[in-house]
Amino acid sequence: ADARNLDELRSAAQRLTALAEIPQAAATPRVEVLRGRLKALEGDTDAALTIFDEVQEMGSQRARAEADYARIELMLAQGALSNADAIQRFDRLRFTWRGDEFELAVLARLGELRLGEGQIREGLLTLKSAAELFPSSPRIPALTERMRKAFQSLFAETTPPKLSAIASIALYEEFRELVPAGPEGDRVVEVLARDEARGAESHPVPARDP
Repeated sequence: ADARNLDELRSAAQRLTALAEIPQAAATPRVEVLRGRLKALEGDTDAALTIFDEVQEMGSQRARAEADYARIELMLAQGALSNADAIQRFDRLRFTWRGDEFELAVLARLGELRLGEGQIREGLLTLKSAAELFPSSPRIPALTERMRKAFQSLFAETTPPKLSAIASIALYEEFRELVPAGPEGDRVVEVLARDEARGAESHPVPARDP
């Protein structure tokens, strides 16, 4: 994590230096967001939050959304915001700016947080929405792989059941495109059968698509 932060710090510093040399860009709201992120990466939390607050008074809706995103991430990292609160804030933020990589970034982060909080269906739906809205983004293969891993972890034979039998079967039906081919997919169905056997309700295990 330290190496990643160092890379981000260098990248932000380089971008900020380059932009500062362009007079018409020197004090734009998005440059201010970048300056706030740089302060956060340097460990100056108070200065970063002050900058993000100042951006909210500026006219750029995109910059305000970016400042909100950066503030949420900073407060999460500082332990000043719980994952549950961050989920609520990101869920609101996703509607403030639509249609580009920023929306994708919000959806990806929101989906990851939901998965981390055990909100499996909501997390998968959020990541699936991101993949459907931005199919050509280079980030999509990694998001799709994250969905597969989260889905398959629910049906790992070596872990205790995480869902009720009914919930397991419902998720299987809703996200069956995430079922791997071959023996791994067969194991998913076997675990579903086990889950059905332990459940109080009687529900047939669906057959896999040929």
